[in-house]
Amino acid sequence: VGVAFLLGVGCSSTTSMPSEQAALELGTGLTEVGDLLRAYTETTGRAPTKPADVLRNEALYPRGVQAIRSGDVKVIWGVKMPPVGEGGTEIIAFEKKVETEGGGVLLTNGEVKKMTPDEFKAAPKVKK
Repeated sequence: VGVAFLLGVGCSSTTSMPSEQAALELGTGLTEVGDLLRAYTETTGRAPTKPADVLRNEALYPRGVQAIRSGDVKVIWGVKMPPVGEGGTEIIAFEKKVETEGGGVLLTNGEVKKMTPDEFKAAPKVKK
């Protein structure tokens, strides 16, 4: 329901569509990265340690896989992704440009947030 609403909003104005579309893509990509990490953790009982651990789920999470494969999203490998509704506010994955330009981050509780470079530097990251 939320995605359909966002898509509708993005299509309502041609002048703002690119930035809204980029925000939607970012959120979807980071959300799917979280789903990939969580699926691996739940299936194996282990933390994914490298991209190959999660990339085999491309059919289920194509945007997440593409975000990792392209390098647009960086993952802190070697950490278990908690079940939905659990976890904290530590960063487990982030858009690579967040360090210099600001961008999106994925928290261990599954939330996707936008941060400035300064907010990113100050925010807690997961520890291996």
